[in-house]
Formats: sequence, structure tokens, C-alpha cells
Amino acid sequence: MECIVIDVNYGDLLVTFTFWTFAENGVVLQRAVATSSKNKKRTVVSSVTALTLNETIDDAVFQFMPPPGAKLVPSAPSVEGVVQ
Repeated sequence: MECIVIDVNYGDLLVTFTFWTFAENGVVLQRAVATSSKNKKRTVVSSVTALTLNETIDDAVFQFMPPPGAKLVPSAPSVEGVVQ
């Protein structure tokens, strides 16, 4: 499996993130977070062990069921420049 390895530093020289992404679609398969302080280095690695892509999800999963006793409140008045 061909991977692209990306090392990222967000301006903090004490933390480095490394991502192993599947070259075909960019899905992250593994991540390492390396931290260092004065005299201590630590690396935590997270790996994907199972993954399903493009799985069909039933529309019922996305239906909102308000909790018992919930009440509908009127919409807030529109404010110029704010998209609702």
C-alpha cells in the first residue's frame, strides 16, 4: 500500500505531527505526535486498524427526534449581513 508521509509543525518547535496517508485518497492511516521538553522526548502513535469507506447509511440515522418536553421556539430576527 503506497502512503504519503507528512510531517507537520504548527509553529511550536516542541511538537511534531507525522501523518501516514493512503496515497490513493488521502485517508489518514497512522498518526504520530512527538513532543519534547528539556530532557524528555515522547511519541504517541495512533493507527487505523479497520475502516469502511463509502458505506451506505440509512436516512433514518439523520432524523432528529426532539427529547420529550422540547418546545419549538420562534426564529431569531434576521440581522443585516448575517446569513440564516
